[in-house]
Amino acid sequence: MKQTFVAKLSFRLSILVASLCLITMGALFLPVEVFARVGGGQSYGGGSGSGGGDGGGAIVWILFQVVRLLLYLTIEYPVIGIPLDIIVIAGVIYYFMRRGSPTTQAFSSIITSTSQTQAQTGDRSEVVARSFAQLRKFDPNFSEIVFTDFCYALYAKAHEARGRGTGALDLFSPYLSEAARKSLLQRNPPGLQEKKRG
Repeated sequence: MKQTFVAKLSFRLSILVASLCLITMGALFLPVEVFARVGGGQSYGGGSGSGGGDGGGAIVWILFQVVRLLLYLTIEYPVIGIPLDIIVIAGVIYYFMRRGSPTTQAFSSIITSTSQTQAQTGDRSEVVARSFAQLRKFDPNFSEIVFTDFCYALYAKAHEARGRGTGALDLFSPYLSEAARKSLLQRNPPGLQEKKRG
């Protein structure tokens, strides 16, 4: 029974929140003339400044009611109110952060360094593809996937070995030149020593 009560309550609250959102959106997008009262009381002056509604009061009233509803839900039903508070606060922060960021981007027909880098990367990938094609002429069973896996494994093992010192890194001499091994050892911080677990 409690679960049905919570389900009914959450359904009713979702309908209420959706209704409030629709009313708020409707009030924001209606023309100002809609807020003028027909008949006695306040009159709409058509811009003469002699009274008339500008819609500001209605928006303030709706915002007050939304804050009041959120406060009520937070106190009486915190399981529903607190997540709604978080969503509303996140939405307000997002709105103001987005509003403050520039939305226009400049267009330039000049090639920048990033586009040159992208062009070089594209050229480099073509060179690699041609190199693999030449390898396949000599070895029809050559697998680019196996070769790439080997390279990744070699990279990981070489960095693991550099932490253990020169002796461990020298085991990779068939695959790494002496200059590459020295370069890896220079990356170690001074006084690095391997600690054995035991």
